[in-house]
Amino acid sequence: GLVQTMDYSRASMTQHAIADADIEVRLTARLRRQQTLQRTDLSYSALIGEPALRTIVGDPSIQAAQLRALLAAAKRRNVSVRVVPAAGQGHPGQLGAFMTLWFPSEHPIVHVEMATSGAFLDKDPQVQPYLDALPRIEAVALSGTESLRLIANIVREMEAST
Repeated sequence: GLVQTMDYSRASMTQHAIADADIEVRLTARLRRQQTLQRTDLSYSALIGEPALRTIVGDPSIQAAQLRALLAAAKRRNVSVRVVPAAGQGHPGQLGAFMTLWFPSEHPIVHVEMATSGAFLDKDPQVQPYLDALPRIEAVALSGTESLRLIANIVREMEAST
C-alpha cells in the first residue's frame, strides 16, 4: 500500500467487497502511511509479483496509472522496486503478501496481509520464516533496471490495447 495510488487502492478494496465506510477510513490511513516515503532516512524495497502488475484492478486506466506511479516511486533514492517474474522459479512469496519492518534497535516485525485485515508478527518463531524467505525471493527477482523496463513495457501494452 505504500506505493499504491488512491484510485488503485479504492478499486482493489471495492473488488474485495470492503464496505464503503471502511474504504474511506483505510484510504486515509494509507495516505498517512505513504508520507513516510518522504523521509530520506528510511528505505523501502518492494518485491512485486509480475501477475500483480498485469492484473487489471478497477479498469485499464487505473492499472496503468498505478504502474506509472510505481515507476515514479522507483526514481526516489530511498525506494527500490523489483519484479518477481511470472515465468521464473517458484518462491516463498507465492504463499501471500507480507512486509518486513526493520528498526535500528529492535527485532524485525512482519505484517501479513489477509483478505480484510492484517496481522503484525513480532515473535522470532513467527518472524523468522519470512526473514528466511526474503533472500530466496530476491534471488529470483529481476534487477531494478530490468524491473522498471518490464513495468514500462506493461504500461505501453495496456495503453496500446485501450
